[in-house]
Amino acid sequence: MPDRRPIIVPPSPETLRRFFRERQPSTIAEAAVLAGWTRAQVKQRAVDEDALLRDGLVRWKDLAAWVLEAWPRRWVLDTLGDDASLLPLGLHLGAIALEVPSYLAHAYNVQWRVEPMPHRMRRPENLSDYMADFLHRVLDDTTLAVMQHDADFRAAYEYPREDDDA
Repeated sequence: MPDRRPIIVPPSPETLRRFFRERQPSTIAEAAVLAGWTRAQVKQRAVDEDALLRDGLVRWKDLAAWVLEAWPRRWVLDTLGDDASLLPLGLHLGAIALEVPSYLAHAYNVQWRVEPMPHRMRRPENLSDYMADFLHRVLDDTTLAVMQHDADFRAAYEYPREDDDA
């Protein structure tokens, strides 16, 4: 039986770079290209998250979050190239070496494929992006309180912020 999943095309490098450089609201059609979603999906999410402005444009900060959700972080950073500096340094990738029991390594390799993720429009495409999403979600209030004065952490954790809109 043929695979009937839609072919998802990422935005062109110049489209992605321009979006993060210019930081302007986007039309529904532009947002669909940037996030790799249908126009209907973009419009529904924009309505659900109160990201649709009166003139029918999608607020930049919301779309920026969706773009970072939609595409593997490595691809975004590589595609931005020199413009990756437009993202907070804390959003750039860093490697950690962990030694965990092999049953956990195996379980997380399965979990990232099967866990329901209603908070995301598209599932992470690899284990690294899944683990980043998972670890972000399990940061607790005590850790966040301890990190409140760490400017680099806050810039990445809160990206994009309310004041990121043009």
